[in-house]
Amino acid sequence: MRTVVGELGVGTMSLYRYVADRIRDAVTCHGAMIPLLLAHRHSSPGVMRCGEALLDILARTGLGPADRLIAYRALLAYLAGALAAQDLHPPHTDEAVGPNIPDGYPRLAQASAAGHAISPDDEFRGGLHLFLNGLRQPPSPVTGAGHVA
Repeated sequence: MRTVVGELGVGTMSLYRYVADRIRDAVTCHGAMIPLLLAHRHSSPGVMRCGEALLDILARTGLGPADRLIAYRALLAYLAGALAAQDLHPPHTDEAVGPNIPDGYPRLAQASAAGHAISPDDEFRGGLHLFLNGLRQPPSPVTGAGHVA
């Protein structure tokens, strides 16, 4: 991340906002395009250009090829899941969800209550922030690799 923000001459949060806003704005207008983007990610020149740009950014972070692929797929999964969930059931539209959680699920009730105070924008950006910060963690236990020295 430091490499990317250094090259762009922006702060880390500016990069988060830029990525979040660009991707989210494009997709939230047309929620049905999420499955199409995923289905054609290897055949659409536009989607492939976006994928290449993202992989290039990930390469500049020092991730090795296998961890870069894992990060790329994980980011796509987060974006697709978050945007699809918002399209199918926009957050904060059903204020009755919290009270309808049956006894025995205290963490769900607590999360639901907290969710009413979080805007959809903050929720999306917060998730993206947590994901991107996770890229700074030690090498992957899956690949045994990680950042290139």
